[in-house]
Amino acid sequence: MTYALAEHYGRWVTGWRWAHDEGDFGGGPVGSWCCAPHSVTTADETLDRVTAALREWREWLESLAARFETYPLDLAGIDDQRILWDRTARHLILHVTDRTGCGSGWYGHCHQVLEWFLSRWGVEVDAAEHLVERAIGGRFKSWTGPGPVLVEDIAERLAASVRPDADIRAAEPSLPDHLERRLEVREAVPWQKAQDSSEEGPVTPARDGAEEEIRTFDAILDPARGQGLLAALELMRADATRGARLDFDLLQSWQRHVLATPGPPPFRSLPAFAKGGLERYGIGPDTLARLDACLAESAKDAARPLPLTARAARALLSAP
Repeated sequence: MTYALAEHYGRWVTGWRWAHDEGDFGGGPVGSWCCAPHSVTTADETLDRVTAALREWREWLESLAARFETYPLDLAGIDDQRILWDRTARHLILHVTDRTGCGSGWYGHCHQVLEWFLSRWGVEVDAAEHLVERAIGGRFKSWTGPGPVLVEDIAERLAASVRPDADIRAAEPSLPDHLERRLEVREAVPWQKAQDSSEEGPVTPARDGAEEEIRTFDAILDPARGQGLLAALELMRADATRGARLDFDLLQSWQRHVLATPGPPPFRSLPAFAKGGLERYGIGPDTLARLDACLAESAKDAARPLPLTARAARALLSAP
């Protein structure tokens, strides 16, 4: 249906199924359509719903376009117009919250609308995505409407971060080393106070959640990657059964299957970035040695006994 509509009307129609809450594509502005199990009934009723959803989507796009044009903005003269960029961003956030109802994943469409707004007034698409991600910073949540203070802060951050030049990232301050932060947290946590589950041996679950997740998600998106993940999972469990020492060499042997490399993948030699470039993990001459030292602490230690859950969480905080 979407293909036929796009062929006839154009690409703008592709959002007609972006329903509220947990529809076909949840968190959207369309209320006339939910999903195939609930919206597909008789031929006439289904076509009426498609028509209503398509009209609703079109009206929404036109309302956004009108709001984008409320103030004629000029990227080159942004220093004299930041209050206008700020107010428009604020109004757009509130407009999206009203329309979506702040259901499941509503913030995804809010991201998109703000990116459309920046792009309309000359910000490059990639830069717009980066600026919106940094301004929001994961602070919008499903099923929760943002408070006025949060909305104001995000609108102000977004408006203040826009630059007239193309190199948006160059104007930003350098990121702190989040690896050092994680290691600081790791040392500060009172692990000895963790609740002892008294379960140190293997657990037999009702179902294999890890394998099921790989087969029903990763393997469907990328069969080769799915096979690699299953091979790594099998090898990891075999190593755990034989009591292998957890270190970087062991991680390499598993990751080789995940990445499908001819040999063990080397340790990184440059800083790493995560969460769309929002976090930086530094590198130094002792980073690998520090990783192995941290991983070694995952083993049982009679002199300093810790519950299995605490040792596992501490190992997770060692990831570089």
